[in-house]
Amino acid sequence: MVTKNSIFDRRRFLELGLRGGITLIIGSAIQTFAAEAEAKERPVSHQVLFRYETIVGNTLEDDNYLEAIPEEYKRFPNHAEEDGLIRVVKPLKITMTMNVKEKDIENRIYRRVTGDFDFRRYTVRKDQGLSLLARTITDGYPTLEEKAQALLCFVQTAISYDQEKAALVERSEDWFTADYIRRPKKTLLDQKGDCKDTSVLYASLLAQLAIPSVYLHYDRHFNIGVPLDFEHNRIRVAPASLPLEANIEYQHRLYFVAETAAEQPLFIGKILPKDRGRKPDNIQVAI
Repeated sequence: MVTKNSIFDRRRFLELGLRGGITLIIGSAIQTFAAEAEAKERPVSHQVLFRYETIVGNTLEDDNYLEAIPEEYKRFPNHAEEDGLIRVVKPLKITMTMNVKEKDIENRIYRRVTGDFDFRRYTVRKDQGLSLLARTITDGYPTLEEKAQALLCFVQTAISYDQEKAALVERSEDWFTADYIRRPKKTLLDQKGDCKDTSVLYASLLAQLAIPSVYLHYDRHFNIGVPLDFEHNRIRVAPASLPLEANIEYQHRLYFVAETAAEQPLFIGKILPKDRGRKPDNIQVAI
């Protein structure tokens, strides 16, 4: 015989069981989410060797060498000041231990309402590893202009242009959704990137030295503007007659263009011949 109380007790038992099951599921989901979040925050160490070319001028030996620069330029019969290539450089290498979190190497797409990439979301303003790398690269250079140039030389020569990524985006039927930006540490680990990747890396390295910059967006091309005085504080291997015409005024400041995807040492204030005369469609402040 089934009584009213027994039906009530059975229903209550089922409701309590259902609630308990839901609680267990939610608790398990929360634990899983917390474990995944913790894994993303747990750094993994990578030992990375960078080989690059950079400007002279940060050691006593370089100072002695710089006295002979006029004679050195005579050794290059094909030298043309106009092209902006840095002829007098030195090869260096850095071995760096990078502590990388999962979120540092995610390829995510941040776009603004206008459709442009939101570069500020990618710029790393303070990071112990990037700061150590920036200070190592620029150690001994006396001016901010030479520090900025040394960082650019590193990006230009330590990071190869990612032809495969560029080709994939170009072949995609919808490049708007196929394109993405590497985070700075991902670019360093891969040691390759396109103009967006290298621009974000360079802006982030500048930020470690508190040097501001802006992202310059052209039609399917990006580079960086640096608001330092490269005309009056010339890089010491830059000829006095070298025109630094690659500059742009933005918000009452003069920014000299840094071409991060040159793949060879190029002075700040000079761009590749194929890009001369182009004006940016959009400008974003990096930090």
